[in-house]
Amino acid sequence: MAWKFNPFTGKLDYFEAGGSTNWGDIGGTLSDQTDLQDALDLKSDKTNVLELDNTTAFTPDADYEPATKKYVDDNAGGGGGSAAGSDTQVQFNDNGDFGGDSAFTFDKANENFVAGKLDVRNSLGRMYYDGAEWFRDGAGGFTLGNSSATLIQLQALGVFVQFRNGNMGLNKSNPSALFQAESLSASKVLFDLQAAAGQTAALMNLKDSAGTTLAKIDSTGKVQASGYKSADDSEGVTTTFINGDGDTVTVKNGLITNIS
Repeated sequence: MAWKFNPFTGKLDYFEAGGSTNWGDIGGTLSDQTDLQDALDLKSDKTNVLELDNTTAFTPDADYEPATKKYVDDNAGGGGGSAAGSDTQVQFNDNGDFGGDSAFTFDKANENFVAGKLDVRNSLGRMYYDGAEWFRDGAGGFTLGNSSATLIQLQALGVFVQFRNGNMGLNKSNPSALFQAESLSASKVLFDLQAAAGQTAALMNLKDSAGTTLAKIDSTGKVQASGYKSADDSEGVTTTFINGDGDTVTVKNGLITNIS
């Protein structure tokens, strides 16, 4: 235990042997207390310190400067800031600010996502909606339309099926019949029907609106019909051939009707 007279206070100060002096109230010049001044010089200036109860706005402007929670919330999407647009509008980066658009929404309650125009791309091609129709570019794909002529088109390997205006076209754009096909190669059969082994039912039936069979191709390939018309729309079958004299012979319903 040791006591030391303090000339500044006129009192005895208690200190542990080998320990540091307890200065108490310093009555002299602070700069004369060299050990204390050295310690104070190592302290950070108060203007450089953000305290726990800080309420002063601070904007960091250099690397590694601290940022307050408010600054982070307002500038880094940490829960603060103001959303753009109206309720359900999806937020996006609009030139550095929050952006929203009525054509780009998500309805959480009904799980509906709406995009006025959508464009999806990958290594296989592109699928996009231009605001009126769906399109697919690349290796195969489809087109869905919502224009005045409703359009659905499926395409792969150079072959496409198109549904338009209630008609279906096989390799045929804008089909004018309920079913219309067009060959893409002179070496390909346009329409091919193949019977099952032991086929007994007809290969094809042509019926009227009441479902009555008007003509058919039976399982052996024979054509059966309720009647025939020639190219001139007259009843019966008309054909021609060249006889030995080089004359054209016209036969109708088994009768020669003209030789010229």
